[in-house]
This record gives sequence, structure tokens and C-alpha cells, in this order.
Amino acid sequence: DTVLERSLMAVSRNAGKGEGEGPLGLLSNHAYAVLDVRSLPDSGHRLVLVRDPWGKGTFAGQWRKLSEMWKLHPTAEKAVGYVPDEGTGAFWMSFEELVQHMTTLHVCRIFPSNYHSLSVPSEWSSRSAGGPPEEGGGWFRNPQFRLSVATSCKVVISVVQYDPKVPGRGHRTVPAGLVVLRARKGAAPVRAWEVSDDLVTARADPRMGRETSVSARLQGGTLYFVVPYTSTEGSEGAFILRCYSPSMVELQRVPPPVVAEVRSEWLGHYAGGRRPNPTWLKNPQILMTSANCDVDCVVQLERTG
Repeated sequence: DTVLERSLMAVSRNAGKGEGEGPLGLLSNHAYAVLDVRSLPDSGHRLVLVRDPWGKGTFAGQWRKLSEMWKLHPTAEKAVGYVPDEGTGAFWMSFEELVQHMTTLHVCRIFPSNYHSLSVPSEWSSRSAGGPPEEGGGWFRNPQFRLSVATSCKVVISVVQYDPKVPGRGHRTVPAGLVVLRARKGAAPVRAWEVSDDLVTARADPRMGRETSVSARLQGGTLYFVVPYTSTEGSEGAFILRCYSPSMVELQRVPPPVVAEVRSEWLGHYAGGRRPNPTWLKNPQILMTSANCDVDCVVQLERTG
């Protein structure tokens, strides 16, 4: 994937809460920058150069500072440019140790200068926190965005939440995901009302973290809907939707749906049963009209008692 070329990378070990020392002196819930990757020509060992941004701590792995491994493989020092320096926070570790003890690979993509990018702030709040599609109900109430590209290309879409550590903002991070849906051919819906497998172009399930992203190949001239959602209905939070594309891209916020609620009940004379029961017409009935225009409409029935 050419998008990953020259990207910044980091690794971390997720365990419990807070930053604490784990195996080999590695800190948990703490990011280490990945600076270099080398394969030793003589032994075949694969080494990864990582750095603790704090510039302190002692790594206790196989290829730690002044380890016997450097003496057993004298060509390794020259091959990787190893210098047992103090105070930089950088150290070499075997690829096997990295896979065993690190749980997450973080990739910060650096897009070319000719890429088009758009950012739209939004939020899940009150009625717009519709939850995941699996819960049904009001999924369609989540914030939605119409997306199209001028020519077919691969697009990167991210949902970024604000840093809760920044004082004064009052934001909190919630597990978030997103789905990209293709509009049916020949249709021009106002918004997406349901998730159908044949229309899903890309999807990222909810995860706890400040950013959730997907890469999707979109067809030029085709309408898509981007729908960010939280792991549970009613979870509120602010976010920014970002889109990166090598082609001209159009991103529009879909107006929130108009929601009308009517409470009623089946009781006595008004419990008419189902068709073809002759008393069916006695069931509660609600009249719906639109103001001089065609509209997309979804009707939901929810039992409250």
C-alpha cells in the first residue's frame, strides 16, 4: 500500500490502566516510536530499533545494551550501526520480542502534498447517538455524511475524538466505529436508513481509542454515506470526521432526520387484532402527511409496556 510509505509508526503494550512497568522493563500503555528495522545477513535475526520518548528506562531483552548477543554476532553491530549510548531512550529488540510483548501497532500516515483533505466537526448527542446497526432501533439517527469522489480511487476516512487529557474541554472518549455505505444504483436517498451487506463498502467496528479509520476504494460518480457510530445507543461524544483522497472529494453533512413520536395503546375496543380479522380497523391509526414534497420515511413501532 503506497499510502503507508514514509508513515510514522509506534508500538505499545496495552495492559490494565495507567503506565506501569511490564516484562523486559517495557512500560504498559506507553507508546514507543519505531525508528528502524534490520535483518542481520549472517544470522537472519530481525531487529527493531524503538525509542522511549521519555528517554529513560532500561530494556532487559535479548539485544539490550552490552548484551552477549552483540558479542556472539560481531557483524551485527556494524550491520545495524549499534552504539550503546546512554540517555537517548533508543534500544534494539528482536522482532519476536516485539510481537510477544507489544499489542498494538500505531501508524501515522503522512499523505502526499497533492492529496485532498476535508475535516467536519460533529457529535453524538441526545437523539443523534443511535448506536450500532446491530441494535436496530434508531441507528439511522447517527450523524451521516454524503461522500463522492471525482474519479475512482482509494480514500482514507477517520473518526477522530478530542483528547480527554486536554484541560477545559470536558470531552470523553467513547468506543467508536464507522461504516461506509454505497447508495443503490439509480437511487438518490437523503440518508442511509439501514445497513445491508451488499451496500457495505468499508467498516470498522467500535474500538476504544481516539481514532478509528478505514481505507476504501470508491467509484467515481457514485454516492456513498459515511456513518460514524458508538458501541452503545445513547453514548455521547464529540468527534471530527476526516477524509483524505488523491482525487477531488465532496463531503456533505446530512441534515438530522425529523423525528415525531406518537404514544398510543391497544386497549379494550381498540385492540382489533391483525388482518384479516374483521375488527382490524379498530386498531389505533395515525395519519401521516408531508408538506408538498416527497420524503424518505421510516416507521418504527416500539413497545413501552
